[in-house]
Amino acid sequence: PTPTSSIPQPRKSFLIREVQSDRYLTLTSGTVGLHSGGERNPQSHWICHERHGWFGFENDGMGGYLGHDNWGILRTQPHHSDWENFSVRQMPDGGYVLLMTEWGKLWPVKIKRE
Repeated sequence: PTPTSSIPQPRKSFLIREVQSDRYLTLTSGTVGLHSGGERNPQSHWICHERHGWFGFENDGMGGYLGHDNWGILRTQPHHSDWENFSVRQMPDGGYVLLMTEWGKLWPVKIKRE
C-alpha cells in the first residue's frame, strides 16, 4: 500500500517516514535512525501525545519520547519535556515536516547520513 500523510493527533499511533529514502524513524537498541519495513516493526510506531500545545512522540515498541540532546542528535527520553516538543508544518506539495524545538527556535528534523 502507498503511505499516506496525516496530521498527528493525540493518542494515535504514527509512522514517521522520510520521503526521499522511503524509510521510517525507528528506535533500535536505544538509537534513533531510519529503517525499512516500518509498517511491520512496532519500534517504528510512535504514539502522539500533546503537552502545552506541543506534540510529543512516544515509541510504541520500546517506550521513551523522541527528543534531542545538546548537539541536536535525536534520542529518546523517559519523559515529555521541552526537548521532546515537536510541531508539524504542512507542505504545499503534500506531506508534513516535523519540527523540533531547540533554544526557543523550531528546526526541521533531519537524519545525518553516514
